Amino acid sequence: MNIRDSEEFKSWEQRYAEAILEFKKNFPQAFKVLEVGGVHPDGNDPIENPYKNSELDNEDFSNVGEHCVSVGICANKIADKLLNSGVIDKEIYTRITERSLMHDANKRFEVLRKKSKGSESSKGVYDKEAYKTMQILLEKQGVSDDLLEYIERAGKETGHGSLENFISLDENGELILNPDRSLEEMIVHLADDMTSSPLPGTKGDTKFVTTGERMKAGKFEERYHFLYKEGLGFDVEGNVVNVADCNEKNDELKEVKTYAEYQEEVAKLICDFLKEKTGEEKNIDSEEYIKKIVNS
Repeated sequence: MNIRDSEEFKSWEQRYAEAILEFKKNFPQAFKVLEVGGVHPDGNDPIENPYKNSELDNEDFSNVGEHCVSVGICANKIADKLLNSGVIDKEIYTRITERSLMHDANKRFEVLRKKSKGSESSKGVYDKEAYKTMQILLEKQGVSDDLLEYIERAGKETGHGSLENFISLDENGELILNPDRSLEEMIVHLADDMTSSPLPGTKGDTKFVTTGERMKAGKFEERYHFLYKEGLGFDVEGNVVNVADCNEKNDELKEVKTYAEYQEEVAKLICDFLKEKTGEEKNIDSEEYIKKIVNS
């Protein structure tokens, strides 16, 4: 599937409608995963909250599915550029688009876990093992093994919780992009951070912008205050560690930055890497370069 026609003169509604038709045709497994996760863009049935005594939850999560499609559009444009430049093959191209479409398949269960806070069944739902809990619950519902595998790993490359996996220090102690990350992970992470949707309760079009622009438009500092206090740093052995308050002086750690700072830092590192891979337009800022590709 290729979305190669120029998008700059199309309305967002037209661009989205064309993309979702092609995505449904070429990536049916991804939409099955969204359906099983209760976040399909076409709507979802009420679901029992397994973390709150099976209480029926009627919240509409189709907006999450719409966001997944939007991120898919962004990632697909980047992947298409890399494919045409000979950087990746068709298999990697397909995986990038598919993973981007499913990156928030866990979101409904994440919200259900938060809603169960304080109930006896909510024990342990906030740690990284919580996704295994969800997997077991879905397995009992007869969900196939291949779909369970897709859902279990959905979204692990996105959000502030993934930032620690994208940073590393070189032999000189300088901050670099973690070389262990795959192109799929990089692009899905970046596409999610570039997709700026209207704020809840407001109207408007989704836009593809730089990460910093998205954070500003989304009022991150107001809505996610912890991102501007908590963060990451490196210990003396070069391991990434969580920092509860980046404003407190700590001489034992280096490269201490808030999640908000690292969110922009990682995006820039990924854009630098992708720009270098294509070897084009050397005089343009890498983030603006990737934004231009996505919106062309």
